This record gives sequence, structure tokens and C-alpha cells, in this order.
Amino acid sequence: TNDTLSELEAEIWPMLTREMNAINFNQDLFERVKTVYSQRDRLGLDEQDARLLELVHREFVRNGADLSPEVKTEVAAINEELSGLTTKFGRNLLLSTKAFKIEVTDEAELVGVSDDFKSALKVDGEDKWVLT
Repeated sequence: TNDTLSELEAEIWPMLTREMNAINFNQDLFERVKTVYSQRDRLGLDEQDARLLELVHREFVRNGADLSPEVKTEVAAINEELSGLTTKFGRNLLLSTKAFKIEVTDEAELVGVSDDFKSALKVDGEDKWVLT
């Protein structure tokens, strides 16, 4: 990941979250799903279609489609905040992982590490090994 991708992620995730909220909270769409779901026993669905319908209905309900408009507004705001925080956390985690470095100055601490690996970690001209 580079800085450009990271910046794009921070810009795109909130937009994607807003779009997902618009789909999940679309009352007309949910009413159609709910209607089909309530008639599922009379539709002659095969096992896969019945399972797909069950999963789609469950996803709408779990995402808040059946909530009141006031609560949907609150959930949408929470979703957007979580989206931003998740992106920020991922970015911070990546930066701290990239910044990680451990220096070993006592070769006894490298017992069990292959000679090839120790050679790759060895700092030229110094008596230390650096793992990043």
C-alpha cells in the first residue's frame, strides 16, 4: 500500500458506506424483499433460491431496514463514523507495522535462527542484527 492508495481509501470508504446505507435503508426495496420473503413457502423455490432469499432478508433486517426512520438516521451516522474510524485504524496499524524494528546486539538471542537468515539481518560493519 502506498500513500495515494491510503488517501483514496480514506475518501472512498465513507462514500461506499453512504451508498450501502442508501440501499439498506431503502424502504421500497425492503418492502419488496419482505413481500417475497413472506410468500416464500408458496413460490416453489428450490433450496438454493430459498436460502438466498433468507440471507438477503436477514441482511436487510440486521442492517436496520426494519427500524424507524429516526433510528435509521442514527444508525447511518454510526455506520459512517465506524467507516472513518476503521479506515483510520487500518492506516495507523499499517504505519506502525512499517515502522517496527527490532535490533539484536547479542547473537545468543538468535539461537535457532538459520545462518542464512542471520546473514540477511546482519548490519554491515556492526555487531548487530536488525529485523524489520
